[in-house]
Amino acid sequence: MLLPHSSRLNAALRQNRIIQTDKVDRMHEVLSSVYKVRRFETPQASRFFAQASRVQLGHIAFDFCAYDADVAIEFPEGAFVRQQICLSGSGETTVGGISVPVSRDDSSLVPSQRNVAVRFGVGYKQLVLSIDPAELLRKLEMLTATRPQGSLEFTRSSRFSDPNLSRLRNLAMFFVDDIGNSGTPWPDLLRIEFEETLLVAFLHGHRHNFSHLLERPAESAAPWQVRAAEAYIEANWNQPITVEAIAAAAGVSVRSLFKSFSRSQHGASPMAFVKTIRLRHAHEMLEQAEPTTTVSGTALACGFQNLGHFARQYQLLIGELPSETLTRARRAQ
Repeated sequence: MLLPHSSRLNAALRQNRIIQTDKVDRMHEVLSSVYKVRRFETPQASRFFAQASRVQLGHIAFDFCAYDADVAIEFPEGAFVRQQICLSGSGETTVGGISVPVSRDDSSLVPSQRNVAVRFGVGYKQLVLSIDPAELLRKLEMLTATRPQGSLEFTRSSRFSDPNLSRLRNLAMFFVDDIGNSGTPWPDLLRIEFEETLLVAFLHGHRHNFSHLLERPAESAAPWQVRAAEAYIEANWNQPITVEAIAAAAGVSVRSLFKSFSRSQHGASPMAFVKTIRLRHAHEMLEQAEPTTTVSGTALACGFQNLGHFARQYQLLIGELPSETLTRARRAQ
């Protein structure tokens, strides 16, 4: 029985498919080759169908799997921290003799360098985020302006009722959904910035041994440091911009930068200010339109992959749709 493909998420996964099969041996062979699985069993399965896909975003891999039979799989220790996001059905993940339920409500995080065994029921589908823990530690150091001693140790079990974890799931789903909608790779400007957003959301979405560093009060940046951050953004609006780079240019920690921006005339985050600057440049580009200028080309040049989102944000700031600006500019020529 084929699993349904009724969303752009499924479109993205079809385009990046590793395998789709109704043969148990073939699934075992591919999983052993790609994921180095040690055991793959389908207890009492009268029928079998499965698929697996992978999408890569910089340092983050998005793996999808789906089964219409009960399966039991053992994975060897891996170099990545893995976040399980259940899309349907239910299962169980066991690491070091401790089992954690996995469902639409319950999430399991698999630590790096640990063997893991999973059991999935009929109709189980999941998205797994795999992230290098060294990259997470580097991001934590950037956020807190301190060098944590030791490795990151995450709480294994959590629930999506936590707003921070739910936000992480929504961001992950947005990425694969958009890939399915556009069918094209993201430009570097978008990919780098979105990857950073996911890494930060991951650190805030899970409890770990350094959570207290993220929760302690941040010091405020000096007014001249806020101006330095603004100048950096203005000078690099058409390049990939990360909060890490903005903070470095201003000489402050990321958390101090966020605090000072929220209390400044902007009243928003540094990345919200980046968006505003890019929208203003988009307005200038459309007002000074060349014969080849298009709304979609302008959106991409200014760091917007989703045209609907670009149009909404543009209208909120400028007071008209980008197409209206372009039409008016054409008539004036």
